[in-house]
Amino acid sequence: MSTLDDLVLPPVTIEGPLYRFHSATHFHASPEHFYKNFLATPRSFLRRDRFAPARSHCGFYFGSSELVASAEALFYADVSEDSLPQATSMDVFRAFGSSLRRVLLEVHLRINNVADLTNWENVRALFDCGLLRWSQRAPELQAQYLACLISPDPGGCEITDAVGWALFQKGFTGVRVPS
Repeated sequence: MSTLDDLVLPPVTIEGPLYRFHSATHFHASPEHFYKNFLATPRSFLRRDRFAPARSHCGFYFGSSELVASAEALFYADVSEDSLPQATSMDVFRAFGSSLRRVLLEVHLRINNVADLTNWENVRALFDCGLLRWSQRAPELQAQYLACLISPDPGGCEITDAVGWALFQKGFTGVRVPS
């Protein structure tokens, strides 16, 4: 068996519009203060986020579309899971009480050196290097590799913490995950 030192994943570049909902109370729209939207606060540093254990603050979640960002935000609003695949930004504004509580942010970014965990072969490599282990027999279907990264718990779980931290240690600047 190989080790984490042997893990080699081909990095990808993500480029284009990405979306996230942000607290309107803590949103900085002016160009000279826009960076403040992405600074760790004591509260965010102590919180576990998916692929970022507590006390590590490895980054922020962005969806590849407004629909994905809406479903992610509604997941944390504790709405019916049946509504997530059809989520809209208006559903998010209603779920959080008023459109003033959340803003939908669209940014155009180019992020290099991203670990692509939507590719099942990359997830299999995490098992091959020993970072992850199966409690039962290894999967037969490609989708089973991806499913192991989807946590029903807000903020992720021990598996996503370990994966996120290991990829950060390997020098990746971001993680693309199935959502």
